[in-house]
Amino acid sequence: MKDDSGCSWVVVLAICYFLYVGSSAAWRSKTRYALQYGVPDKDVHYNRRPHDCDFLAAPVGDKNCHYDSNVQYHSVLVRDNGLGYSVVSYDDGKTWQPNDGSAIAERYVMISWTRIDD
Repeated sequence: MKDDSGCSWVVVLAICYFLYVGSSAAWRSKTRYALQYGVPDKDVHYNRRPHDCDFLAAPVGDKNCHYDSNVQYHSVLVRDNGLGYSVVSYDDGKTWQPNDGSAIAERYVMISWTRIDD
């Protein structure tokens, strides 16, 4: 009688690993940041995370490093104040100041990566 219980553990571990990687990728997706900051997907600029710290990257093994994401939300809102002149906000509408006409409305999210040595 053949015992393949060792093989089933390998399959279970592989499935768990791919679920972990998939959920991590979904958490750092453009769609997630678009929903969080209320901007369209096209306004989320995402630099791909480097893979040189991954365990399976050559040479295989622990590289004693990882990457942290840096999320920067940029918001410039422009509106008419109802008195005939334009106002601008650089802090997502918390404070407003007169607009000399140079500011244009824009909102976007930029995601970049910083290497951290362990």
